[in-house]
Amino acid sequence: MFDFAAMAENWVEFITPPYPMCWACPTQCYGDANCDGYVDNNDLDRFYFVFNSNYPDQLYDPCVDFNRDGVINTTDLSIIKAYLYTHPPANCVHSGF
Repeated sequence: MFDFAAMAENWVEFITPPYPMCWACPTQCYGDANCDGYVDNNDLDRFYFVFNSNYPDQLYDPCVDFNRDGVINTTDLSIIKAYLYTHPPANCVHSGF
């Protein structure tokens, strides 16, 4: 009974995804920050705007955190550069997500 009461009390936590919604985008982990299926200057501009920000900084943008480690840094830049001007695969298998 106590387990059920705890679950009912925290029900919102069970149905809320534990990650930002843009991480559900099938190409975000390849550098597609705006999820349009193409990695281009729009994604690169968005990256440079928030470069060197960390979670929970106000500037931090999870859609630009391509490796999803809470830091927007040169590792994310290498991902976007690897797929720049391409239509990346529609999955995140390469990064283990």
